[in-house]
Order: sequence, then C-alpha cells, then structure tokens
Amino acid sequence: MLYALVIGAGIHGLTFAIELAKRGVKVTILERQSNFLLGASGGTHNRAHLGYHYPRSLVTAKECLDGYRYFIENYPQALYCPEKSYYLVENNSLVNTHEYKEFCLQANLDFQMEWPDESFVIKDYLQSSFMVKEPCFNLGILKDYFTNEIIRLGISINFGFMLKNVKIMSPRKLEITNQRGERKSFKSDIVINATYTATNNIQKIFGSSEKLTKYHYHLTEVVVAESDMDIPALTVMDGPFVTILPYARNDSTTRKYLIYDVINSVVNKKTGLIYEGFDMKDSNWSKMLKHGAKYFPFIKSMKYCNSLWANRPVPADITDDSRNTRTIKHDCMEAFYSILEGKFISAPLIAVQLVDQIVKDLE
Repeated sequence: MLYALVIGAGIHGLTFAIELAKRGVKVTILERQSNFLLGASGGTHNRAHLGYHYPRSLVTAKECLDGYRYFIENYPQALYCPEKSYYLVENNSLVNTHEYKEFCLQANLDFQMEWPDESFVIKDYLQSSFMVKEPCFNLGILKDYFTNEIIRLGISINFGFMLKNVKIMSPRKLEITNQRGERKSFKSDIVINATYTATNNIQKIFGSSEKLTKYHYHLTEVVVAESDMDIPALTVMDGPFVTILPYARNDSTTRKYLIYDVINSVVNKKTGLIYEGFDMKDSNWSKMLKHGAKYFPFIKSMKYCNSLWANRPVPADITDDSRNTRTIKHDCMEAFYSILEGKFISAPLIAVQLVDQIVKDLE
C-alpha cells in the first residue's frame, strides 16, 4: 500500500487527498486551521471562473474552462448560476470592447451584447456590457461533500497542526514537529504541499534545493453586504475595478452579496520569499463603497455584514494576468510536489491529472 501526506486542506489539498484515496492510497491531511476551506479557499468571491475574467491570458482562460467542465460533471450541486451575469468594460480598461469580444470568440466563451437595467449600472464610465452565464460556488455544499468523502474514504485529518520541522527518516517515513513541539511519525511515499501561501515555507522546512519563488503576499478582504434588491452578477473590467457577486450559501435567507475591489480589497502586502503573516487591519468597506458608487447606483444602500479575509501569494515575476496552475516536483523525496497558484475551479481536474501521473510513476 502507498501512503500520502497532504499538507493543507484548501481546495487543492482536499481534491488531491480524495483522488489519492480513490486509488487506494492511505492519506493523512495536516491542516493548521480548525477546519477545511478556511484559508484562501474560504476567502474568495466564489466566482466559478469560466475564463471571462482573463482576457489577457488565454492559457488561464482555457484552464478555467477545462476545469469548469470537469467540475460541473463531478460537483454540480455545489454551483449556483445567477440568472444573469455581466462583464462591463470600463472606459480605461486594459482591453477595449473589440479586444474583449475577440478574446471571447477565441476562447469559445458565449456572450450577448446586453446592458443590465439602469438601476444597476451607471454607464458614464463604461464602454460596453457582455451578458454571460457564469456560476458561483456554494462553499457550504462543498464542505458537506468533502466531509462525507473524507469519512467514506477513510482519510485521516489533523486540524490545528502547523509544521515547524521535518526529518526524513527513510524514503517512506517522516518525523514531523508541530508548533506545540509535538513530534509525530508518518508513513509517506507521496507528499503534496497544498498550503498555497506557505508553499515556500514548507519547501524550506523539507530542505528541498529548488530555488524559492519570490512572492507579493497580499492580505485581502471580500466584503459580505446585504441589499433589498435582487442584484445580478456585475464585474467591471479589465483593471483596478469592482465586482459584486451573489453569495450562495446553504443558510441563505437574505439577499447577500460579495464585493471585491481590486484596489481596496488588498489591505496589506509584503514582498519576499517566506510568508510571515499579517496583523489584521480594519475593513476597507468605506473605500470600496466610494469606489463602487462610481459604477453601481445601488451600492450606497447596501448594508455591511462582515468580511472574508484571506492571504494570497502573487508571483513577483508574473507581468501579465496569468493565473494558471504550476507544480514543482522536489528533489528531497521521490514523490514530493508543491501546487502553486491556479484557480479554485481548476483544482479538481489538476488533482486528477497529477495523481494519475504520480501513482503511475510509483507503481
């Protein structure tokens, strides 16, 4: 029997753990939080990217679309599709209307040239409007699914466990010390580093010789706000603009929405090789409100509920809008991989593809 250690219980860690377990691998997950999907995976604006958001990176757009096709086949119950979604091209957008239309055609993305009702947008600063069908995630349903799969597949999970030191005792045995000084031994033929923000930290702890990637580390805020209106999904692009998406939840009894502002949702940032965390900041809701009012007349009547906070790494060497998934195979163990960047929607398909290769190589 093969054994695997998965570090991190976000969307990448969970999908890798499940795919490994389905192939008969005995899987243990180590997660520093008190539950899964609480890090960056839980602090998103819940957009199930089909690719519309990446007109300057066709590679990322196509990865999103491929990921979506796999996702909807396997997790259809976790997707909620607003009746209408609009991508609004700003006057100062990095791509103009013609370029965005050509991108959609090249990426095989459907659209109609249609404006939202005037009660939803102020056209003064907008060139055009593309009406599309693009779903959102329901994280509550996903959590229920992953909980059931972890139990069904016999996956072991250790919450509140942060790696501080690792000794490779043999090709199949690791001794790991956590933040409390506790030492535990794990059988492990395969290690998956799915910590996202702490990728370099884990790589360094394991003693891998590969060069560390330099990151811009961001503390981000997605605001949850309530409205008396039924608001469609609205995204102003392409550049430092604003998005409003429906907040799909299991317990949703009110009209709640997620607001992300490219400028004001990044409330703190650092650049370096090792993630060292952030001190919490006050909400930037007032700044988002002011910025959003430039495009959305209704936003000033929305009521602030709470904020979803996340830490995100952006590779310092990326100069375009690429967000496609990258993987590294490390040299300190036979099958030690780090999963870098990528979009939520692509994670299950990436897991299937890489796990197939890993298991095949080890057989």
